[in-house]
Amino acid sequence: FEDCTFDWLYWPQARKPFSPETVDYIESLDVEDDIALLNFYGWSLPSECALQEAEDLILPGMSEAAFIDAVSEIMDQRLDSMS
Repeated sequence: FEDCTFDWLYWPQARKPFSPETVDYIESLDVEDDIALLNFYGWSLPSECALQEAEDLILPGMSEAAFIDAVSEIMDQRLDSMS
């Protein structure tokens, strides 16, 4: 995580609410299925926790109609506390 940057934070669309289509897509994501699929194709994922963290941050933020930049700010704070 120490090399993570959220350059897209500065994009105008990061400050817009999720569209209904995006909400539907995010709600359909299944991190465990994605990890299993990647493992099936030979990807060793020490970053499994990163996928789970992303889901843990995006789903609650989305349900509160947060903007994606608010979610990334939370992630930035978590990264800072880990260093």
